[in-house]
Amino acid sequence: MSNAVHASKDFTAAVAPLRLWLCSDGHRVVIQVWDASPQIPVKRDTEPETESGRGLLLVEALSAGWGSYQLAGSGGKVVWAVVA
Repeated sequence: MSNAVHASKDFTAAVAPLRLWLCSDGHRVVIQVWDASPQIPVKRDTEPETESGRGLLLVEALSAGWGSYQLAGSGGKVVWAVVA
C-alpha cells in the first residue's frame, strides 16, 4: 500500500484513491492493490544502506507469486500477490 500511495501522488493533484481487494479460497489469499499510476513496478537492486526500494523484494519474499497489470481506461494499474 505504501508503494501505491507513493506511485499515485505523481499522477494526481489531490490525494488519489487507492483500492485494496482481498480474496481467499481458505488456503491462499490474493491481495490486489490499485493505484492511479499506469507505470508497471520494477524490482530494484538496493544497497544495504538504502532507505527505500525494497517493497517488491518483500512482496516476492513473502508471497507464492506476484505480478501487475494495467487496467484499460482506468489510468492505473493493479499489483497482486498470492500468499499461501
